[in-house]
Amino acid sequence: MSEGDIRKNDHISLTGYSQINPDEVDTRFCYEPMLSSHKDMESAYRPFQFLGKQMHYPAWISSMTGGNGETQEINYNLARVAGKYGLGMGLGSVRKLLEDDSAFDSFNLRPILGDNTPLMANIGICQVAELVKKDAIFAMEDVLNSLKADALMVHVNPLQEFFQSEGDRLSEAPINVIKKLLGKANFPVGVKEVGQGFGPLSLMELVALPLQVLEFGAFGGTNFTKLELLRHNNNKYLSNMTPVAMVGHTASDMVNQLAQLFSEQSREILPREFIISGGIRSWIDGYYLVTKLDGILGEYESCKEKKCVFGQAGAFLAHACESFESLDEYVEQMICGLKLAKTYLTVRE
Repeated sequence: MSEGDIRKNDHISLTGYSQINPDEVDTRFCYEPMLSSHKDMESAYRPFQFLGKQMHYPAWISSMTGGNGETQEINYNLARVAGKYGLGMGLGSVRKLLEDDSAFDSFNLRPILGDNTPLMANIGICQVAELVKKDAIFAMEDVLNSLKADALMVHVNPLQEFFQSEGDRLSEAPINVIKKLLGKANFPVGVKEVGQGFGPLSLMELVALPLQVLEFGAFGGTNFTKLELLRHNNNKYLSNMTPVAMVGHTASDMVNQLAQLFSEQSREILPREFIISGGIRSWIDGYYLVTKLDGILGEYESCKEKKCVFGQAGAFLAHACESFESLDEYVEQMICGLKLAKTYLTVRE
């Protein structure tokens, strides 16, 4: 039987299984089949600057893990794939490195990433508050220099800390801590949430600060408040607090909130770069949100040079834990999907 005959038989046998229900249609996009060829996919994306380094695709491996031997191989897998394909990467909390360098190897990814791939270190708002109080920001700068990281990402997580039995307590509003850090730091600073996202009032305060990066950490993906509640699911007091874990702002909500802020604010929007993360289930979600926010930024002269990418954590982690080959295949498919979308899909108004 010829290939053509096999194909025709496949079409006949699978027709009944290939019907699409109207409620399955993705209404976020217009499909434009007349304007591009498959060859155009190869030039769909061009390298761009992010954190002063180069990315080839708008996909960021959000702050992940580190600190012990078990996580070293995971981080190395993630760094290999980020360097190979030109993605950006965030480290897990480097809190341990402020105490000693015994875990340095599990965080030392620059030799694997190469010099041109953007890399951010990550630390909690409570640790920043402590460093600011002690006038010890230089210690954080030393860690960044040792890792050759391009910026410090501060994760803001008051709900997670509250529900963590060994968690820290904030004695000052995070926005004030960040302002003090910016006044002392000689390095680029970013801010992110860890699964609840930011409401409009918090966003309004953040976009007025000279941040290098604003990352969403939106509601809809891994939720560290829920994670802490699950760790202590036998605690009746905490179990009664579960409803608060269900409060938050999705990535789509936050894009719309930023659009509203940009249209209302007469002052300049100061963060230079944005990472849309939290609940990004697939490359097509990332493509949609990045394209939408890029379009919003492009409407304002002062924002045209700002860059936007999407971040994932859980999907990368799952494949990195399995093997480098699994992770490599996942990223290769993601990039193919992004090229296909950029060539044939436009975002509806």
